[in-house]
Amino acid sequence: MLEEQGYTVVSPKNASDVTAVVVTGMDNNLMNIQNITTKAPVIDATGKDPYEILSLIRELEI
Repeated sequence: MLEEQGYTVVSPKNASDVTAVVVTGMDNNLMNIQNITTKAPVIDATGKDPYEILSLIRELEI
């Protein structure tokens, strides 16, 4: 959906220059430590539908 709206979706390994990082509970390792390092805001997608996530990303661009 994000790509359909003109966003580029990248792997967390390439998240150095992104608008936001979208994560789910599955992005945590076994010790519940998230291992993504970025200065971008992190959006927890747990329980959100794609439209809610898109709205949160658009708010960051304002």
